[in-house]
Formats: sequence, C-alpha cells, structure tokens
Amino acid sequence: MGLSVMHIGITARIRLSRAIAAALAAGLLATAPAAAVDLEDRLDRLEELLEGRGLAELVRDIERLKRENQELRGEVEQLTRQVRILEDRQRSHYADLDDRLQGIEAAPPVPEQEVVEEDEPAEPDRVAIPELTPSGEEANEAERYRTAFARLGDGLYEDAREEFQRLIDDFPDGAYAANARYWIAESYYADREFESAGEHFQMVLDDHPESDKVADAMLKLGFVAFEEGDIEQASAHLEKVREEHPDTTAASLAQQRLSEIRRLQ
Repeated sequence: MGLSVMHIGITARIRLSRAIAAALAAGLLATAPAAAVDLEDRLDRLEELLEGRGLAELVRDIERLKRENQELRGEVEQLTRQVRILEDRQRSHYADLDDRLQGIEAAPPVPEQEVVEEDEPAEPDRVAIPELTPSGEEANEAERYRTAFARLGDGLYEDAREEFQRLIDDFPDGAYAANARYWIAESYYADREFESAGEHFQMVLDDHPESDKVADAMLKLGFVAFEEGDIEQASAHLEKVREEHPDTTAASLAQQRLSEIRRLQ
C-alpha cells in the first residue's frame, strides 16, 4: 500500500514537472531548441518507467513475499508445538518403561513349591520366575531370562534383544517366550525403530494370544501407528484395547492417547 501511494505521488510530480517543462520548453525553443527537446525526452522516459509494468510487478512481489512470510511464521509455530508434544511424549514413554522395569525387579520371588492358580493371573510385568535349581531346563530358561532382562534394565537394548531371541529360539513354548517377545518389541520401541517394534508386538498377539502381555502389546501397536503418523490405525488399536481390556492400566493409557489424538485433530 505504501509503495502504491508513493507511485501515485511520483507520477503526479512528474506530470507537474512536464507542465513546467512545457512552459520552459516554450521559452527555450527560441534560444536553445536542442535543450528543450532533450528535457522533454527525459521526462517521457521517466514517466514510461514509472507507469510501466516494472514498478507494479515489484509492488506485487513485495506483497506476495509478505504473505509467504506470514504463512511460514505460522508453520514454524505449529512445528514448534509439535516438537514440544513429541518431546513430552518421549519423556513419558521412557518414564513408563523405567516404571515397568522397576516394577518387575521389585516383584517378590516365588516361594519354593508355590504355584500360581490359573484363575489368579500374575499382575502385568510381575512375572513369576520359578525357584532356581542346580539343573533342569526350567532353571536354565529362568536364569537366561533374568540375564536378558538385566541387559534391558541397563539400557543395553541390542544385547537384551539378542539374549531374548536366543531364549525364544531355545524355548519357543517356554514360560517366558511371550514376555521375551514383548520386551524385544519394547527395546525396539525405545530405540525408535517403530517398524521392527510393531512387528514384534504383533507377534505377541499372533503367537501368544493367552498371554497377559496381549493388552500391552495391543496398546503399543496403537502407539507405534501414532508415531508413524497413521492416526486412523492408531485410533483403531487404542479403541480395541478399551473395548477388549476394560478396567486395565492399558485401557487407561489408551484413553489418554485417544484424548491426545482428538486434541491434535
């Protein structure tokens, strides 16, 4: 707008100058005809320049750049908010993983000869590890699970994955196969390798449908889809957790993430 006003003002001045120049030229024609013609030519060229497309295009370009700058500023602010949300979510995830690990480590050992009744499943993440004996496959499996889990607790995710995978290979139907598969998935999730994490969480559902890790694996499938930007799939997984596993910690976490999704939409 400022340039347009300036443009009009300059044009008006040029026209006034032309009028003055015309009067001057009339006086100069008698004494200096060449000078009068040169002055008229210069004024013609200046007026053509100001009234041509060059200045008008410059004004339009400046206005366009202003609009683009405003749009970019809005996008930067939006990206800043998204980064802040992602940082908060990542801190929440690591805190959740740390709480889970501490919960397992704090689980009391199973007394000798004690057997968990089938109608009283162990609390999630509180895996009942049988008492170790000097020999036997069950003792070997339990000891190896403890070793792998210790790697996980120390943040040695790759080492933990290798230990858990060897445990699964040697004891595919063992008491710790489902948990080992779940923690492999969790270690990938902690490393933000979401595709691999999703594959292993899905394996928990496919290979161990009776495991108490099913609800957690389903929840994390929703989290993985969310991280990958598939909001529709994430919502589907999270709704399924709420429907099939109500009154559980997984259902509560699913509801929290669904509320977050709705705020972002």
